[in-house]
Amino acid sequence: MGFDSHTLHKSRPGFGLLSVAILAVALIPAVVPLFFLASGIFPRQGGNGLIEAFGLAKNTIPLSVGLSACGGGLLAFAGAFLAVNLDNRLNPPSFRARGLIAEAGIMFMLAVPPCLWALALMDYWNRPGAFFEWVVDSGCLLLIGYLGRFLPITYRICKDGLEGIPTQVIEAAWLDGAHGFRLIVSILIPMLKRVLAVSCAIAFVLVFGELTVTLFLAPPGTATLPVTLYTIMANSPTSVVSGAALLVVMVCVPFAAGSILFSVNSRS
Repeated sequence: MGFDSHTLHKSRPGFGLLSVAILAVALIPAVVPLFFLASGIFPRQGGNGLIEAFGLAKNTIPLSVGLSACGGGLLAFAGAFLAVNLDNRLNPPSFRARGLIAEAGIMFMLAVPPCLWALALMDYWNRPGAFFEWVVDSGCLLLIGYLGRFLPITYRICKDGLEGIPTQVIEAAWLDGAHGFRLIVSILIPMLKRVLAVSCAIAFVLVFGELTVTLFLAPPGTATLPVTLYTIMANSPTSVVSGAALLVVMVCVPFAAGSILFSVNSRS
């Protein structure tokens, strides 16, 4: 006996109301502070905190966007690379135990505090040698810090997307002679393009708002928008602080909205 969607919804009359309640609980803590920030940029003595904050932080916005774009692309690529190489369907049965250990190690990175991760990287890379100095001074160390900070997230996004590809598709590709690199480039990557876009957008937002790793690992004289916001909080009036916080939100919202749209379209 089958059930259509109408019968299923009738059997759970409170499902829609519960969904709305959960959505409201999730959105209210995110939306309400934005109204307070927007109202706080206009002080009683006049002026516009958003314009003043933009004047203080305008030189850091291009650097923040560039770092976040590089970090987001690197995280999306690394997450997809690991997801493909650790997929059980693409490896012999003897690999499964090692794959589980590797996945546990990747997810364990979430449990490492960002300050501890940054200090460990500083201790390793701050040593004599032209190559080590180049990594530290060029900003590559900062990208390594972002990679260790958020790789588990992009890995899980790409892994879930890869698991959504039917096994029959992979088996059919094998029968047609697509193995190894050809299978990945010709079959898997085109089918994962939406997942990669969502992963990159989410990683962009996470990297853009990261403060701890940036404070520890950024080259001397380098300041991103969150670092500037951190400085403004100690030396500027409330209206300017609210304006700087809104700047961060205004940059991140398009990428967050884009990831949601890609996710919705991929399910339709």
